[in-house]
Amino acid sequence: MRWTGQSAHREACRGTGGYTLLEVTVSLAIAVTLLALALPSLRHLLAERKVVHTAAEVQRALRSAQQTASAQAGRLHRVEARFQAGDQPWVELWGVPWESAIPTLLWSRPVGPSGVQVRKGGSSAFTVGFAASGALLAGHQGTLEVRSAEAVRYVVVSPVTGRVRVSSEPP
Repeated sequence: MRWTGQSAHREACRGTGGYTLLEVTVSLAIAVTLLALALPSLRHLLAERKVVHTAAEVQRALRSAQQTASAQAGRLHRVEARFQAGDQPWVELWGVPWESAIPTLLWSRPVGPSGVQVRKGGSSAFTVGFAASGALLAGHQGTLEVRSAEAVRYVVVSPVTGRVRVSSEPP
């Protein structure tokens, strides 16, 4: 019995139900075209996610410094979060005891991936400090800029309350 109609060209492989080389090639060409069109949007989305994650880590580090200053008020007279640049943004939490002016390293960790910069006033090495009461030290307020090539977020430290928040717009 001979098949007629649309499946006549598949007579030799009637039972396998596979695809022809032409069908596979056209499908791959369409998929590659769609991927090429979507790639710039994906790159921007990934850069945005890196910056948002880094800003959240900076905010977490500053809140940790503030909470440590309040919790360790009997032992530490101030706590400083020292930010540094390198291959990736880095933060160190230092505590200054009441009886000594020599700070003690409490912890140190990266706050973001490489390619993301954390800056305050144009500098990538800076300190934000909190007194034993949890209040921000004088002169340590301001806005930290978290930036990559395609995205930016601002971590705002309030001068009066010491509140730390993340914003997509400069204050």
